[in-house]
Amino acid sequence: MATIFPSPAPELPQFHTVVLCGPYHASAPIHLMLSHNWRDPRSKAIFISPSRPTFLANLAKFDDEWLKSRGGDGRTMGAAARIDNYYPPTPTHLALLLNMLHVYEGTLHHPKTTLPEAPTLLVLHELSALLKPLSLEPTLASYLTLIMHALTTVKSLSAAATVPVALAVFDSGLDALKLPILRPVSPAEGEPGGFRPSTGRREPVAFFVEKYFEWSARVEAVEDTEMTPGSAGGGRMRMVLHRPQDEDSAGDVTMEWMVATRVAGPHAGARYFAWT
Repeated sequence: MATIFPSPAPELPQFHTVVLCGPYHASAPIHLMLSHNWRDPRSKAIFISPSRPTFLANLAKFDDEWLKSRGGDGRTMGAAARIDNYYPPTPTHLALLLNMLHVYEGTLHHPKTTLPEAPTLLVLHELSALLKPLSLEPTLASYLTLIMHALTTVKSLSAAATVPVALAVFDSGLDALKLPILRPVSPAEGEPGGFRPSTGRREPVAFFVEKYFEWSARVEAVEDTEMTPGSAGGGRMRMVLHRPQDEDSAGDVTMEWMVATRVAGPHAGARYFAWT
C-alpha cells in the first residue's frame, strides 16, 4: 500500500482517485510516488506541478530527514528513476499537457508527451496556484475543468495499461479556496490585473471537487502543547480520509502524527515524523 510518509509508516487505503488538501508536509507527494513505485518494479508515476523552483524551495524548507539520509539509497534512486516530472506554468499549459499525454502506438510521437508505456500513478500538485496569475478572475468551473482534464487523461491512459491508472491530487490551498460561479461580464478599466473581482457569492471549491474522487483527505494542525523528547519546533497533525459517496463518517480513516525537528546529530535541523 502507498503512504505519504517515510516507510515504515501508516498506509493510505487502496485508491483509484484521491484528493488531499490542507497543510500537508512538502515531501508528501514524493513519499507517495516512491512507496507506489516500491510495490511493483513495473510501477511508474507522473508528477505535475506549476513551478519546479517553488516545489524545490518548499521541499528544502521542510527539510525531510528521511530524504536527506535515505534519498541516495539504491532502492530509493531506482524508484525515483521511474517518476517523470512536468511543470506547466498556467492552466492552459496544464490542459494541453494532459490532453497530449499518450502511450506510443506506432504513429504520433512527441519527445515530451509520448510515453513508452502507461504510468500507474498520476500526481497533480497545487492546482490552486495555477489560478492566481490569471488575467481573468478564475471561477469554480476553472478548477473543475482541470480536474475533468485529469480524469479524462487517466481514463485514456488506463485504456492502454494492464492496470488502471491511479490519480492523486495534492492542493494545500483547496480547503480554503472559494471561487465565484460567474465572473463579471466585462473587465473594469484600470483594475489591477485587468479584471474586476466578482461581487457574487463564492463557493467552497473543495465541496465540489471531492465529489469526483473516491477518497478525500483533509490535513489539519492539532492543538497540542506536548513536545516529543529530543525535538523542537514540532507540531501535531491529523488527516481524515473520507469517501464522499458515504452518507456518514463510519468508514473514515484517521491518522495522527507529530512533525518534529531534530536538535542534535548529523541531521540537526531536519524534520522527522512520529506516529500516535
